[in-house]
Amino acid sequence: MEFALTLGILMVFVLVIVDLGRVAYTYSSLHNAAREGARYGAIHPTHYSQIEAATRRLTAGLNQNLLSFSLTYPTTSVVRVTLQYQFTPATPILQLIRYGSGMITLQSQATMRIEQ
Repeated sequence: MEFALTLGILMVFVLVIVDLGRVAYTYSSLHNAAREGARYGAIHPTHYSQIEAATRRLTAGLNQNLLSFSLTYPTTSVVRVTLQYQFTPATPILQLIRYGSGMITLQSQATMRIEQ
């Protein structure tokens, strides 16, 4: 009887841990892609479409429709790549933590000096 009562709680706990692992994987992928996109932009600052393509290639495991890409030049010698991703958790507990919105916005940004 005790096992039957604790099994549900244990399964929810395991699913939350798996979902948090998915969040960590997604954020790590975004961070790496933003850094590599900024690096590509530092070498080729005038090739906007190629910078975006190089960045999106590194996020191949993510839904590209939920990924937004932004390239800015804060100064003439700096390039900044910003990525935002709308992550949908599999467990309802993480959705409740975000006030029932159903999605968590993950963002990563990288800035590098343009090489000339």
